[in-house]
Amino acid sequence: MTGTRTGKVIVETGEGEVHLCLRIGELIDLQDKLGLGPQALINRLSSGEWFVQHVVETVYFGLLGGETMKQTEARAWVRRNIKEGYVLDYVPIALTVLYAAMVGAPEDDPVGEPEAALAETATQMSDLSSNGLSSTETPEPPTSA
Repeated sequence: MTGTRTGKVIVETGEGEVHLCLRIGELIDLQDKLGLGPQALINRLSSGEWFVQHVVETVYFGLLGGETMKQTEARAWVRRNIKEGYVLDYVPIALTVLYAAMVGAPEDDPVGEPEAALAETATQMSDLSSNGLSSTETPEPPTSA
């Protein structure tokens, strides 16, 4: 396999653009903090059966991985925007950064319809448990037209 996928996501918020990315180190830290692997976390966030910490910690570790904020800045941002704001507004952001970590961000796909491919792959990933696959199995990647 050649090339790289950064998995970096840029999101526009009330405070301007924020860069989020969950690299392997952040994914492991997030998993240790929440006691859930990435697929289980995606399933929780997608199904609406999430806890506030699922959203808060995913965004926090994503901010760290985005490499534009240090720990104290990221915690302060999370406190200002999520803990003092509306948590529900940040569920899609948490899901987006998790999907990007698993399959790459839309800008990482140089050909085809990246948003459609990401959405299709995200659907496949969230359907793993309903298809009887374990969270360690990988779905077939989407094909570009």
